[in-house]
Amino acid sequence: MHMRRQQDDRRGQALVMVAFAMVAMFAFMALAVDLGLAYGVRKSAQAAADAAALAGAVGAFNLLGPDADYGDKCPPGVVCLAVPASCPLGFPNPPAGTCLYASLNGFSTGGGGYRTTVNVQSGVYPSPFAPNVRTKYWVMVQVSEQIPRIFGGILNTPFITVTATGVASIVDVIGPPAGTTVALVQ
Repeated sequence: MHMRRQQDDRRGQALVMVAFAMVAMFAFMALAVDLGLAYGVRKSAQAAADAAALAGAVGAFNLLGPDADYGDKCPPGVVCLAVPASCPLGFPNPPAGTCLYASLNGFSTGGGGYRTTVNVQSGVYPSPFAPNVRTKYWVMVQVSEQIPRIFGGILNTPFITVTATGVASIVDVIGPPAGTTVALVQ
């Protein structure tokens, strides 16, 4: 009888240890899924921000041409946004093409099933992103999306916010071949 009681106690201990191990394993699996999803969304958001920023800078370049003197104030026909402006659905593109390209890459303010924002800022020299480079015109696009966490309710953090920023500028190239070009800055 005494031997049987020791075996029952051991079985109970093993069950408790297996239960703790299972909880830890599921927590690590949930963390891996959450981080993997965030990484994938971040890569997509970065591609959307870069494409949107390039579209805005190329739009200004095509409108004004490579020989235009942009000066220190916004040239006619191009929009300069001193503070970030949101791109809601149907918003006329501030710098040409930015909101459209962000949307074509799957990110638009209020779009999708999650909380997504696309903000655009633009201007002429001096650029806050490349202070030592004489930029003729720059466009910054920031894409931000909140994605749900698998076990976020348990940790009282139901969302992970993923943000990506793309900046493109029109700059003069010095040296062979000299000229004006559009480049990603950040």
